[in-house]
Amino acid sequence: MYFYGIKKFPNNTSLRIAYAFFLLDKMQSRQQALQELSQAEQNKPPFDEQFIIHRYKKIIEDEIAESQNEGQGGLDVVSEIAFQNHLRSCQANIEKSALLHMEFWSQLSEDNPDLGKLNEIGSKINSSVHNVEEHWNKLQKINQHNTKAMRLYGKFLIEIINDKEAGDGLLEKARTIMNVNTNKKTGNFGGAGDDYTNDAIPTVHVSGDTEKFGVITGINLAAASLFGYNKTELINRKVNVLMP
Repeated sequence: MYFYGIKKFPNNTSLRIAYAFFLLDKMQSRQQALQELSQAEQNKPPFDEQFIIHRYKKIIEDEIAESQNEGQGGLDVVSEIAFQNHLRSCQANIEKSALLHMEFWSQLSEDNPDLGKLNEIGSKINSSVHNVEEHWNKLQKINQHNTKAMRLYGKFLIEIINDKEAGDGLLEKARTIMNVNTNKKTGNFGGAGDDYTNDAIPTVHVSGDTEKFGVITGINLAAASLFGYNKTELINRKVNVLMP
């Protein structure tokens, strides 16, 4: 539906933004969503749509950056697709391994367990565990710092392989990376209580939260003076007040 709509109305920025949201939320295709937002940006949209495009481009770029190796640059599209395919295969084999382990212990708990059946299930368990490890190793070669993959494999080690020490170590590593990324984000953006008085560059911080979307949460004296207001007159007001 979106494809034919955009084909018929290629300059409709609202339609492209809606399609980008669909790609991001439903299809989990960040690169394609970023491409659509960039295309919408080229159509010279009005200020409110420019703000939405800029905000979501930043969100997507940050998400992509978090899933990449620190200091090793961005993954290309082919590498990202390969990573996602290996992640899905790894998860599928983990689920398969869990079911096989349950079947094995269920068979073993019977009064007269079938040794041939147990041998068959055991062989399947070994194969599924081997597949999980193979996909995990390929994920590591593409991206060693992806916290989602770390959490997935860490829980597999703890809950299925019963290797609590290795699993806990991996989960702790994932938490450390997530905390570092969170600190970077909170360090880059100010809140409503921040004081920007000494900054000579006019600075306005606008909320992107759903409940306070477009509300001014912070502004320095340089920006307030530029628009002819006091700081207190602009805090918690819609950014529209600054628009010509």
